Amino acid sequence: MIGRSAFAKIDAVEGIHTTATMETDFREFDRKGLSAEERRKAINQKYGKSR
Repeated sequence: MIGRSAFAKIDAVEGIHTTATMETDFREFDRKGLSAEERRKAINQKYGKSR
C-alpha cells in the first residue's frame, strides 16, 4: 500500500490532480478511520458514474 504523497506523485506523472474537495474527503476518511472498502464505496457514491 502506498501513501497519499506517493500516490500524488504518480498522479502528477499521469496528469491527474485531486481537487480541494477530494483532499477534504480524504482527510475526513482518515478522521473516521474508514477501511479501504468503505473509502472505495464513498468515492464511488460521490464521484462514480450513474448507471
